[in-house]
Amino acid sequence: MMKDSSWVVFVLGMQLNRQHWVYRGDDIKNMLDKVRNGSICAGNGDEKFKNIEVGATSNAMKKDGIIRHTECEYLMESKKDRCSKCQLHRSTLRKQYNRLLQKEANVEARTDVASKSQLFSLSKAELELKCKKLLAELNSKNSSTTVSPVILDSQVSHDIKTTAMENLPPEGTLNRLFIEEQLKAFETDKRGMRWHPMIIRWAMTIRHRSKSAYEILRETGFMRMPSERTLNDYFHHRQYDSGIDFEGLMDFSKDHQGKDFSLMFDEMKIKDGIMYSRSTGEMTGYVDMGELNIGEEAKGDGVATHALVFMIRGIQQASHFPAATFFTKACTASQLYFMIQEVISYLEMIKLKVRVVISDGASTNRQVAKLFCSHQSIEENMYRAINNFSDTPRFLYFVSDVPHLVKTSRNNVENSHGHLKTRNLVVSTIIINLKE
Repeated sequence: MMKDSSWVVFVLGMQLNRQHWVYRGDDIKNMLDKVRNGSICAGNGDEKFKNIEVGATSNAMKKDGIIRHTECEYLMESKKDRCSKCQLHRSTLRKQYNRLLQKEANVEARTDVASKSQLFSLSKAELELKCKKLLAELNSKNSSTTVSPVILDSQVSHDIKTTAMENLPPEGTLNRLFIEEQLKAFETDKRGMRWHPMIIRWAMTIRHRSKSAYEILRETGFMRMPSERTLNDYFHHRQYDSGIDFEGLMDFSKDHQGKDFSLMFDEMKIKDGIMYSRSTGEMTGYVDMGELNIGEEAKGDGVATHALVFMIRGIQQASHFPAATFFTKACTASQLYFMIQEVISYLEMIKLKVRVVISDGASTNRQVAKLFCSHQSIEENMYRAINNFSDTPRFLYFVSDVPHLVKTSRNNVENSHGHLKTRNLVVSTIIINLKE
């Protein structure tokens, strides 16, 4: 009841509008009789309708899991379960429910393990569901595929071994060596096994390609392989330091003297930090240019943030070797100039002919090329200089590597009229020039 002796009716927390049938007549006793004799609309609260989402533009609303029509009567004169509006809207909800079932069936089919649906066509939720199914199937297969070893008696074992030894591959072949090493490994304690150098090299190749694959080979027990500790002793038989790898280049030059090479260098970002080296007893991680600790960046002057790597690559033959490594923080053009000179002088001294110096188009690298080359060669767009370290006079050419040039061209085109919009190139003109 209101202060002005009028009344309003609330049903389930909702105020009935003034056009509702309960407000007909001015007698309050008549209104109370209508409320007492009426029934409340149950709406559409079926369990199957729980997952149906009600949009803002639809003619329905959802509260406490019950969906009602926006024009729901709430209080009805008859003793029916729901009002006419909600009853009419029930058919719409059935259609939405059927579509939802069809969508769920499609999702199950698309995310099935054997489904051929393209992954790019799946949504993020569908991809996550498919990954869960794949992991569940993999775990079930792993748990079901347990290997039960069969132990042979001594006579059968002796017969199989005798048969295998009588049918070995020819002497001196790699197959014969592998079988002999496997037989020896199965009969020898793993701590006393001494592997053939060829098997060590083969195992190092597999380990270098994929550590996980090598671990699987060892864990299955199908074949015996050298342990990780054994391979690490061979991997780290030499202690590497910053600067030119004199020992490694000397070994490399024995089979490549007199051949032509290109000298490539590039700088890569490394994780900065200081560590203690147990092998040398020194703190590592500082700026270190080997024998070229000159200028502002001397050894120990700050923590290194980049590794500058020089690599030689054969021009007529498929051979390459990392010639030098320098740990820097902000390498200048003058420092890089002396580094290149030092590396080239040593390569020429051990009879490895350097014909080309290749780098990316960074500003520091371009400045170094100008320091080496004469003004005449620069004006002719041919960056070359006399190699003063060679036995016979010849040119040393400075070239920008093609992948970086292609990447730079792509970035400039992408950033013209789009992306970062830092360039203003006419793309059509560039494509015409490329075609010509």
